[in-house]
Amino acid sequence: MKEVEVKHSNLRDRLEEIVSERSETGEWRVIGQEQDGALLLCWMSTETSYSEIGVFDSDNNSYTVLYKFDTVRNVIQASVNLNRTLLVFSVYEKEDGIESDEKEKENNNLYSLFLARVNGDVAVELHSKKQNQIMAQFLYWRKKSPDKFLVLAHQEAIQIYRVEGSDDESETADGVRVSGAVETIVGAFAWGQWDPTHQALYLIHYRKPMHRVEGETQPDETELAPTLSALQFHEDMPHETVLNIPLNLPGMEGEKEKGEAAAAAECRTHENDAVPLRVHDCSLDVTVVSDSKGILCICHHYLYQPVKPPTSEVMDESNTVHFAYSVTLLHHGHVIHCNIPGIPFSQATTLRPTFTMYNDQHLLVYCADVFIHMLDVGQKHEPCCHILLGSHFEEAAAEVSSRLVTLWHPHLDSDQLLLNLTSLDVIKLKVTHRQLVDAYKLVDAPIENRLAILHYFLIHAAEPDIVAQLLEPIAEQSMDLDITSVMQEVLVGGAFATVMRSLPSDAHALINLLPFTTVNAATPIEVKVMVIGSVVLNQIVVGLAVSYLSVLMCGIGVLIAWRGFSPLRQLPTFHWVCVELALHITLTAVYRLDLMHGKQLQLSKYDKK
Repeated sequence: MKEVEVKHSNLRDRLEEIVSERSETGEWRVIGQEQDGALLLCWMSTETSYSEIGVFDSDNNSYTVLYKFDTVRNVIQASVNLNRTLLVFSVYEKEDGIESDEKEKENNNLYSLFLARVNGDVAVELHSKKQNQIMAQFLYWRKKSPDKFLVLAHQEAIQIYRVEGSDDESETADGVRVSGAVETIVGAFAWGQWDPTHQALYLIHYRKPMHRVEGETQPDETELAPTLSALQFHEDMPHETVLNIPLNLPGMEGEKEKGEAAAAAECRTHENDAVPLRVHDCSLDVTVVSDSKGILCICHHYLYQPVKPPTSEVMDESNTVHFAYSVTLLHHGHVIHCNIPGIPFSQATTLRPTFTMYNDQHLLVYCADVFIHMLDVGQKHEPCCHILLGSHFEEAAAEVSSRLVTLWHPHLDSDQLLLNLTSLDVIKLKVTHRQLVDAYKLVDAPIENRLAILHYFLIHAAEPDIVAQLLEPIAEQSMDLDITSVMQEVLVGGAFATVMRSLPSDAHALINLLPFTTVNAATPIEVKVMVIGSVVLNQIVVGLAVSYLSVLMCGIGVLIAWRGFSPLRQLPTFHWVCVELALHITLTAVYRLDLMHGKQLQLSKYDKK
């Protein structure tokens, strides 16, 4: 059973309908997305050996050709200016004159950057061919001003180029003149991502650590520490640095002393991610997710092995690794760590989680046909009550081999669009109430997941009817040991939701003084799989024992009545009630020991930063 509602449409089919007059067949590739949601695509003919770059507008369902090549070119990324008169694109191809077999072909490929006028005949090479990744992005200005674009050369620099029509410039492409590098923003950097919505650039680079407060041990100034910076670009003023924070991501600890150049030498494989535009190599899989309301999440996906004795064996398919990701919430100052242990290495390398915002309160971590993790990271309260949905990864990991990316659409509200870069399937992802109710009613659903779902319907969805539906089984399962926790969550969460809706706007600051859940946000959460067998065992062993004791107690009651004592229907004394409560609480605590259920899947671990 799928735990999310996915509605498919295919981008390739829509494009083929638009260009149905073409008699040739070809391959489509997405190579960029602009601020208005338009997609840039590269079409490569398989018959006449030529290719083209075009732009697709989903609002009016149109496709426009921007530039044509006489041969097939491996264009990996492109960007067009606001007026759609200029085009800058990056090509990743083998250098002319170098012959190599298929095995060595990838090592001889080089990156090069070109600028051309839309529907022009000449493309000017802006950057010399290099092995390091090179991509470019136009800045979108609403006012009439010279066009500018960023050039991101991995491990080298980030520069701003300006395009003008004056005669005192250096290079020309059909009347378009490039002034060269106007400004070098940053030197060598290890990772970069462009945010087209807010015209912001995020980057990770190495710099000397900042001095700490007086009394703390000062860092060694000879070491280089990874730092996340954010640059905000404005139309009427120079760009500004709005963020500078030190990072402590797994896998980067050993690179502090080496710097970017030495770190890059260990990983020469680049990930050509055009949507969203990211410049990085295989050593860092980081994605920044943000919105206009101040939410900023640094999402890091990585694989690792537990500490083992050093061996000389090469990683093969028989090895198992931990599939892990961490989400740093800058707006809260917290870090959420999640990991799934014991996944075969061959399957773990194909699992690529997609991080995307869902509504105003949740961050979705989506791994197709494996799991979806709803992280409660909004600004209404402290992050907690995270919901896990999905099937067992052992059954579906072999089917997941495609990369899913988030598509930006200015008119999309609650639903989220994902694009499969391999098949060009567009997936509308939406978590429905029906699916959350089904997840709550699962026999092996952990209490933490059930409380998180209750919290969602009480506070975020404001659905009291669904809450009443979830509480109906309590009447039939009065011996359920989780009833106390469930009712406490309903009382606390319901009271918080009522106060939040009725509180005047000038008193909203007081809402932070109220408890909003019974879940302890600082406690690591262990989500277990395959606990059904343990529950059945407990029902057999404990259930038979309780039944036997019940029969025995009935016999003892008859014997007591025969001897002339008061009948058992008479109310017990207060002291005897206290004794029974103490005994019941003790038996309940022993019954709910984690040792009886086993810990097999650790999903979420919460830390304060």
